[in-house]
Amino acid sequence: MFKLYAYQKSKKIRIFKKDNFILRIYGEGELKESLREYIDKNSLQKKIILMGHEPNRKKIYKNADLLIHCSVFEGLPNVIVEALNYSVPVIAANGSGGIREVLRFGKYGILFKTGDFKVLAKNIDNFILNPNKLNKKVLNSKFYLKRFTHDNCTKSLEKILMRI
Repeated sequence: MFKLYAYQKSKKIRIFKKDNFILRIYGEGELKESLREYIDKNSLQKKIILMGHEPNRKKIYKNADLLIHCSVFEGLPNVIVEALNYSVPVIAANGSGGIREVLRFGKYGILFKTGDFKVLAKNIDNFILNPNKLNKKVLNSKFYLKRFTHDNCTKSLEKILMRI
């Protein structure tokens, strides 16, 4: 799943028109119409596709090469946990919430300063040129991800509630 936040201000996306990639953006939100206008204005219809809501996560992740997560705040970023679980590498904004913890402060993905789209573009370029480096981080995350399974989260919550 790709989450896109405030890309319409970024000029770097025009440079990506030359590269061999397709950006699929899943979900609904208040920026959807402005993104559609930006895509049309810059003739990016073949490079950026607004997919809308897709309930079948497996369908999303099996065709993804990279998750770009640009949220400013995310409590527990389930989308990042899901991406890693499906072996999809992650580049994420170092926003507030649990993003840093899930990516173990960059051990299992790449973090960039929120809003720094030049660094994001550089990280994407680096991934396109050498995906193995980020793919290794995903493989290393598999054992760590077990703490986010439904059973483990339920047990942790039970322990907290029993203390109250």
